[in-house]
Amino acid sequence: MRTYFLCGSLVASLLCISMPAYAIYRCEASGKISYSDMPCPGARQLEIRDSQIDSPASGEKQHIENKKALEKVENARHRETKTQYKAQQRAAKQRAALDKKCATLSRRQQYASDDVRTAPQKSVEKARRKASRITEQYEAECKARRSELLAS
Repeated sequence: MRTYFLCGSLVASLLCISMPAYAIYRCEASGKISYSDMPCPGARQLEIRDSQIDSPASGEKQHIENKKALEKVENARHRETKTQYKAQQRAAKQRAALDKKCATLSRRQQYASDDVRTAPQKSVEKARRKASRITEQYEAECKARRSELLAS
């Protein structure tokens, strides 16, 4: 008998503890508003739904949405920065290759002019034609491309 009483009281106390107190009353007295779980004269019972308790606050939802939008913007900016960096690297490589080629052509042009000065009388005309061709090649490849690269 004692065991039944102990088990019964234990079950009753667990039921009382697990039941949430959903009854909240809004009382207005002398222009002041108070909230209570006990009804007062002229009190209005407020309804609280489980969905309000379980769902995150709308401010928290807005914060999550803002965070996602910010991540999208940051990812787009990162991709754009990466693309710009790659384009700058390509342009730098092209400029370096052009500088190297132009330096080589400039040296060849200088050597050709030296050959014209030191050439024997019979081969001066041949040396001039060679120097002229190298100068044309230098002007065609270096001056035009350099002005294009500087413009862009």
